[in-house]
Amino acid sequence: MSAGNSESSFSRKIKEETVSSRRTDPGFMKAFAAGCCMSVIETEPFKVTSPIKLVAEVKAFTVKAFELSGISYELNGNRLVPDEEDAFKLWQYLAKFEPADFQNNTETVKGVIDGVFAVSGYCSDPAKEYRIEMHTSCFEAAAMLCSMLRTWQIDPSVKDRGEYTAVYFKAGDMVSDFLGHAGAVKAMLEYENIRAQKSVKSDVVRTVNCDEGNSRRQSEAAAVRDAKIRRLLASPRGKKLPPELYEAAVAQTEHPECSIAELGALMNPPIGKSGMNHRLKKLLELADTLENPVD
Repeated sequence: MSAGNSESSFSRKIKEETVSSRRTDPGFMKAFAAGCCMSVIETEPFKVTSPIKLVAEVKAFTVKAFELSGISYELNGNRLVPDEEDAFKLWQYLAKFEPADFQNNTETVKGVIDGVFAVSGYCSDPAKEYRIEMHTSCFEAAAMLCSMLRTWQIDPSVKDRGEYTAVYFKAGDMVSDFLGHAGAVKAMLEYENIRAQKSVKSDVVRTVNCDEGNSRRQSEAAAVRDAKIRRLLASPRGKKLPPELYEAAVAQTEHPECSIAELGALMNPPIGKSGMNHRLKKLLELADTLENPVD
């Protein structure tokens, strides 16, 4: 899946920021190099399937990680090809871990995930959707990446897309947690700000829609009420209404735009919403029985 310009832009922000916050000790750098290789290796039989494609923001750091880890490579522009034998050693280094071991090896986990994201990861523009995706060239590497992400309380999904295996997650909280664990604090704050704005906008739209729906229903009910009461007043029974009901009926027909509370305020003396509602209800009951008029 290709990322659009806005997605690429947000992804590059994350990658650029995490470069500046990464450690450079040998253990972390070896894990980072192993993560880079996870995106481009097949395990059965073992082979490097394609060059590691680097964005400018992480190129120097990745090269340094390979050099500090003693990994031979060829560099052509922004494409780095690790020595296949050295890449196999990195995979063996990762394969010795069981999923339960990752809980006690947090720096290894962070280094590997950072490496995979640096090479193949992207984060969608949060103004459009919440999604982080990373690619590996085999299911075994994808399964290992999922086990590592679960130590960050992230539960990813896996999808075979033919040329690669995608590991992704779309829950907003998971994306935020990922950015925090990756050390992209500025990106996380920007992301949360966008999320908050979208939440407020959604609440406003929902409230407006609710208010519009209520207003429409109230208007429809008032129109039905007005028609029935006009019919009642025009009937013989209308002339025999008790004074308080007649007053209420006239107020309704002369002020159909008023709410029940406002109609109550027009009574002499004024009455509350409950009292006015009672009078209107009685008028509607009488209107509904016009087919059997009482002389």
